[in-house]
Amino acid sequence: MKYVRTKNYVFRVAEDIMLATSPMRYAVLDKKEDIRIGSICVNDAIAQSDTIEELCDEFVIDEIGHYQYGDFETAKAMLETIHEKGKLYGAIWTDRGLIYIAKMNEEGALELL
Repeated sequence: MKYVRTKNYVFRVAEDIMLATSPMRYAVLDKKEDIRIGSICVNDAIAQSDTIEELCDEFVIDEIGHYQYGDFETAKAMLETIHEKGKLYGAIWTDRGLIYIAKMNEEGALELL
């Protein structure tokens, strides 16, 4: 699975990345199913990765306070040992501030919101 980060969000994109009809656009997929729901311009992409974690700027444990961590594994370990009732989010910095773009599921992986 591939992800593309833009200035204000992270999108899940088709494995072949570029659309056949327009090589200058990414095919944006539904978060859970492989259904195309739109497209974004290649020029809007800041970065791409196979994982959401690599595209996040911060990892935040919330619900019982607001704790920020620079990497996913540290945040995950802190959640398991200290903040068991909190929720772990992946976030990016935008012109509107820090926004959550993903949440850790029960299997311990990030899913797009």
